[in-house]
Amino acid sequence: MINKLKQLIKPKYQTLNEILIKRQSILDNYKILQDSQPRAAIFPVLKSNAYGHGLKEMCQILNESEAPFVIVDSFPEAQIVYHYFKKKVLILGEMPAKAYSYCDLKKSEFCIYNTESLIALAKRGKAKIHLFVNSGMNREGIKDLGNFLTNNLALLKKVEITGICSHLAAAEDDDSSSKTQLNNFLNNLEILRS
Repeated sequence: MINKLKQLIKPKYQTLNEILIKRQSILDNYKILQDSQPRAAIFPVLKSNAYGHGLKEMCQILNESEAPFVIVDSFPEAQIVYHYFKKKVLILGEMPAKAYSYCDLKKSEFCIYNTESLIALAKRGKAKIHLFVNSGMNREGIKDLGNFLTNNLALLKKVEITGICSHLAAAEDDDSSSKTQLNNFLNNLEILRS
């Protein structure tokens, strides 16, 4: 009886916002971005449940695109991508060392921020990694790539470096801070190449 009374006086909640996703618009937008940079591969970033648009749904739509990867932040998100996206996933975020042992190495590549993550992946075999460098945002990333490479040479021989990345603050701004970050990133790219 009390439960019935609670149901009667309980306020009714209704979502005030709704997101409508047009499959073809997502595919058209991806194509526009890819066509604007034909020498680059565009990797859609789908972290945080595809920024609220639905990770599962966005993966299903992007299966029809030329996207070679989608990017997520965490192991739980990667589990969804493994199930709904036909190609590869780049896991952007740091994970506990044990989580790396559960990842599908054939479908995953990993951003590496530190030696601990590198050790965990080197134990797995030929994992593919992207070195995440600190280009000046100073929140995360490898601060001195030259030293990192020298100090971890034995571990790096057990993995395959397939990329380098960073997080640029206000990359669209044309100020000295953005230019400094871009120059730092390009310097790190040259260090990696050499």
